[in-house]
Amino acid sequence: MDRNKIYHKLVAKFDTEDISEGKLTGTTDTDYFYFLCPKCDGGGSQIMRIINYGQLPEKDFKYAELKPKVTKSIQFCFELYCPRCKLHTVVKLSNEGKQDGKITNWPNALPNQVLGPNRKT
Repeated sequence: MDRNKIYHKLVAKFDTEDISEGKLTGTTDTDYFYFLCPKCDGGGSQIMRIINYGQLPEKDFKYAELKPKVTKSIQFCFELYCPRCKLHTVVKLSNEGKQDGKITNWPNALPNQVLGPNRKT
């Protein structure tokens, strides 16, 4: 199965408004991470299921200044589904650091990572 095609298909298919701007949270129990549905019981009580995933091809890491050093950039997306409220969405994960948005306290962030690539410092 081509995980690159799945990545682009999933990202194009789902609206992320319900999980954006800090609404999607997660937790661990043992060494597993769980995404918690932001719509059920005020958020945080229902574990969402990972239905599918996509992955972009690895590429050279573009932020060589960040420590510890990473040699390859990785990006995944996970199709999430809440069995209780039926929320169906997608979330992306990357090791490139912050990907725009309003969070400003990300550790070791470069100025363009904190403010976004199109914003002025």
